[in-house]
Amino acid sequence: MEINEFWDLIERSRAVTSDLQARTVWLEERLAEGSVDDVLDFSMFKHQLDLRTFTWSLWGATSVMANGFYSDASFDYFREWLIGLGRDVYERVVDDPDSLADLAEVQELAAKSGTVIPDIPEWEDLVMVPYNAYEAITGADDVDAEDALDQYNELWGEPRGDGWDFRDKEETRRRLPRLYALFNENS
Repeated sequence: MEINEFWDLIERSRAVTSDLQARTVWLEERLAEGSVDDVLDFSMFKHQLDLRTFTWSLWGATSVMANGFYSDASFDYFREWLIGLGRDVYERVVDDPDSLADLAEVQELAAKSGTVIPDIPEWEDLVMVPYNAYEAITGADDVDAEDALDQYNELWGEPRGDGWDFRDKEETRRRLPRLYALFNENS
């Protein structure tokens, strides 16, 4: 599998299914129809894309969208959701996290943010897609799948870029002006 094939699967899953659960099943089924090497490649590409989004700027954007209530897990699953939006949106947001303010899903979230702690968009199940496909092809158990797939994954370390205290409203507004305005005009 090449990176273009990875993106084609992600984008086709979005086009042919109606929700994240159906997308997860669809991706697992497509991968299970292929080879173990395809599953390993899918896992490697997904992990590389996850690493590119492991930045302070995107974490700050997640904090803005969650009204300051965020967790490591929420940030992880948000990044999976970002991959699920497809290559063009992913690349635009990685280059400019403030461009999240342009997405309809984020604008809808902002409209609700003054009344409740919003649920930021997440796609937790994308994490397990390659593991489940690997198990379907090989009959391996969870531990064997994890051993096979995790060998290609780098350790995380610290997010890339310059960090800041997300509670510092002025700094956050300076770094993410459109997203900050979108989520703070109603509150």
